[in-house]
Amino acid sequence: MQRVLSLGITLVWLLRDLDKKRVSTMVKPLALSIVGALQYLTFTRPNFAFSVNQACQFMHNPMESHVVAVKRILRYLKGTIDFRIHFQPGPLNLQAYSDANRARNPHDRRFVSGFIVYLGSSPIS
Repeated sequence: MQRVLSLGITLVWLLRDLDKKRVSTMVKPLALSIVGALQYLTFTRPNFAFSVNQACQFMHNPMESHVVAVKRILRYLKGTIDFRIHFQPGPLNLQAYSDANRARNPHDRRFVSGFIVYLGSSPIS
């Protein structure tokens, strides 16, 4: 879990447009393609969906810091390739948890929420 938290915090810091350098026209299509593929991967790997979403918000006009953030996501994926959600047999109790953050991000002031639903001891949503 610590690895996931550090990824999200680091990416938010990287995406602040500190360097204001535009990426070259050769790199932009590649970055767009990689981020598009990462969006599909979040269906099976929800642990980095927030980070990919943050990167997607800047792909219309990416800076070098955004490309660095996308590379960091790829390095995270390489290091966690064996992480999986395991479904285990047991009683089928349905439990749900949610959390919300109301406009705490100083960059976009958006409402962020999240949830997880367990069926037995296995997460299903």
